Amino acid sequence: MDSVYTGAVSSDMLKPMNYFNFWLAQDTGRAFASFLLRGLTIMISYAILFDISVPSSAEQWLAFVVVLLLSWLISFSWRFLVNLAAFWTPNALGIGRLAFILSWFMSGFFMPLRFLPAWFVKLCYLTPFPYTINAVVEVYLGLIDAQALMGLILAQLTWILMLVLVSMVTLRAGVRRLVILGG
Repeated sequence: MDSVYTGAVSSDMLKPMNYFNFWLAQDTGRAFASFLLRGLTIMISYAILFDISVPSSAEQWLAFVVVLLLSWLISFSWRFLVNLAAFWTPNALGIGRLAFILSWFMSGFFMPLRFLPAWFVKLCYLTPFPYTINAVVEVYLGLIDAQALMGLILAQLTWILMLVLVSMVTLRAGVRRLVILGG
């Protein structure tokens, strides 16, 4: 969002890589640093103080890692798409806040989806949001069997593909209407 408002988007687009991939690379570093500094630190701290559940097999660990990586790609693609609103509005912060609050409620971030009414859970699963947080937690806890896991991974891949395609189309439309320094 800020790169569009400051005009830095023009130099970002001159880089020898796709704009989406440019931001994906930056987000990879952000996500990895957050995972190490916040995620692992918190998990290790809790493991020292409390008896926590951990995946019980190598297959469950592998499934967890795969689902975690796919959830990050969904999350990035969604955030990228939301930030593209900056091409059409002088201040897209409100759009961003609404989008992120919606995603937090429908992803299981505030409360596990298993605690919510069935109709709301079905509604959530029509969006990409449960595949970002709820899916990762359920795989980590071993609540997903092998058949459901394959369906979950397929759904994640489908959402990644759809979000990336919509992002590319939206980015192309945004760049066509972009005006930097009156030119």
